[in-house]
Amino acid sequence: MRTRRISTATAFAVLFSSVVLVGGTAGTAAADSSRILPATSLGDIVADGVHQRVFISDPQSGQILATDYSGRVVRVLGELPGVTGLELSADSGTLYAGVAASDHIVAIDTATLTESARYDIGLGTRPTHPALAGGKLWFGYGAATEGNIGSLDLSGEEPVVTLDQEPDRTWYSAPVLASSPGAPDKLAAAEESSSPAELAVYDVASGTAQRTAKLRSGASNVSDIAVSPDGTQLVVASGAPYFHQVYRTSDLRAEQGYTSKHYPNAVDIAPNGTVAAGIEGSYDPDIYIYPKGASKTVPVRTYDFPNTGTHSGSDLLESAGLAWAPDGSRLFAVSVNSEGTRSFRVLTDPTRSVATLSISAPAKATRAKALTVKGSIKASVALPAGTPVTVTRTDVESPKGKSLGTVKTDAKGAFTFKDAPPAGGKVTYKATYAGSAKHTAASASASVTVSRAAVSLKLNRNKALYAYNKNVSFTATLGKTHKNRVVELWADPFGA
Repeated sequence: MRTRRISTATAFAVLFSSVVLVGGTAGTAAADSSRILPATSLGDIVADGVHQRVFISDPQSGQILATDYSGRVVRVLGELPGVTGLELSADSGTLYAGVAASDHIVAIDTATLTESARYDIGLGTRPTHPALAGGKLWFGYGAATEGNIGSLDLSGEEPVVTLDQEPDRTWYSAPVLASSPGAPDKLAAAEESSSPAELAVYDVASGTAQRTAKLRSGASNVSDIAVSPDGTQLVVASGAPYFHQVYRTSDLRAEQGYTSKHYPNAVDIAPNGTVAAGIEGSYDPDIYIYPKGASKTVPVRTYDFPNTGTHSGSDLLESAGLAWAPDGSRLFAVSVNSEGTRSFRVLTDPTRSVATLSISAPAKATRAKALTVKGSIKASVALPAGTPVTVTRTDVESPKGKSLGTVKTDAKGAFTFKDAPPAGGKVTYKATYAGSAKHTAASASASVTVSRAAVSLKLNRNKALYAYNKNVSFTATLGKTHKNRVVELWADPFGA
């Protein structure tokens, strides 16, 4: 996961982070939402669960946007030319950013949203992607043909920068780095936008980077990488092949990847192991969700962005544009449309499979005679037999709906129920599934035109002539009806 962390027990976190003791969690958002993002590019995105902030780097504009969980910008930190990679400390007290154009790594206090320190890495180093591991802050750096890995040690009285940690000159340009709290001494690296892609894993427990695995993979044009929470797997998003690759961090042996679509360009892994795999796809779902231990071939949920631009196809997910809220309740994404406008998207219920409910009923039916309504529930994660579905009927006698009880699905998700509608006219049956921890709620309805008896109504003395001021008796005769037996007689006298 790209919100890389080390244990709060390390001296680095204790001595050099702004410790913030803030409790509480945000409530689950009611629905997916989006907000225009005032950014001209995207370098990285990370989420701070303590302060409920999201940090987004904009290298082209040289700034970091700090937003709340809805995407509302609460602070813009400028004078950061070429700022790209972001890394959050274990206690969420400090955000570290690689500022390539000024050759610095900048520390930002997440409580005050102000710059707290600026570390000079060296003229022309161009540091990009920082990652915490082994009690130090590691970073990829270097222009074309000069890529390497360095470290920043903040455990002493003065910061210590160590460059050239990769003696074999593996990297053509600055590699992107990733780490995980489950393996605090392990550091993964990949070269962006190269073909074939270079991958490597390092042991940094000694304070220096000891390479333990290296691979020139069949992938090309890497956009993003993430390490699983336990540190055992490296997930890679690259333009090709057309799925998210998975490698063992012990030896970079390939394992079964996550099925997605053309042009993978983003990945992030939640602390509970849920994988969000993103692609640059105009006509396919943009994001695929795979919970830990679930199938890697069938996502539990997908998200497809709308089209807010002027060209065909949906808005596109930005490269490295995914970040989980630490509690897994939300997934944040940055998209861009055909006009270059970027949107901050909050995706809710990310780990629940979308349930789709459908029902059908006869087009016509006879009042007071039984009819059969059929339905089914489907989802990428199958629902168990016996799933309850509540049913209501709405008609002229029950305009607010009348409960018909609960029916249960069979092993295939199907259900049926019978009803004898007591009233004629339009009758609507609605089936509702309340949802569960694994599935979203769903509902569907179907309408039936129920027959009505032709009611006869007669009035005697119709069209006859009568003298003024003479009592005349009229008799109305009402034929057979279902319920209402009230007849009103009205006089319409001439004149005022």
